Amino acid sequence: MSTAVAEMTMQEDAAYLARLRAGEEAAFERMVGEHIDRLYAYALRMLGNIAEAADAVQEAFLDAHRALSSFRGESRLTTWLHRIVHRRCLAAIRKRRGHSDVDELAAVLGDDRVDVAKSLENGEMELAVKESLGVLPPAQKEALTLFYYSNMSYEEIARVMDLPLGTVRTHIHRGKAAMRQILTRRGVGTNV
Repeated sequence: MSTAVAEMTMQEDAAYLARLRAGEEAAFERMVGEHIDRLYAYALRMLGNIAEAADAVQEAFLDAHRALSSFRGESRLTTWLHRIVHRRCLAAIRKRRGHSDVDELAAVLGDDRVDVAKSLENGEMELAVKESLGVLPPAQKEALTLFYYSNMSYEEIARVMDLPLGTVRTHIHRGKAAMRQILTRRGVGTNV
């Protein structure tokens, strides 16, 4: 990308953010339209329930609308929105369980960046991946879900999970290694 194009993109982003902060309805509708599918998919993976995921995303957009003036632009808008949805999902899990333990995050690992989902010949691999993800510690599950499903960078995951970058790298590395081990033991592949 040339410097001129990058500069123009930054100016467009700044103008878009200014329109959002000014409460322009068309800008907010654009934001919702650009992000809703990805945020809903993330919430559905975390919650495993269509209605709860829809509620979490709707509440997150309301939260975002109310907090737009506090968005400093230090991260991408999508990262900020994921963080809000992430918090809403954790709150839904706590409410569902009556406590703050998130051991049972419902997430199925599928991947556009690695050929895991595309290599499924039957439901055995999908089931094995779901089960292996289910035994991971909560932070590893969350990091892997953001990495694979939301296609986020390690830096973006660190912002969403409010963790140091090194910790995120460790969670993803250890989570992948643990899943690889479980899948190998089950004899269904090591493509994680």
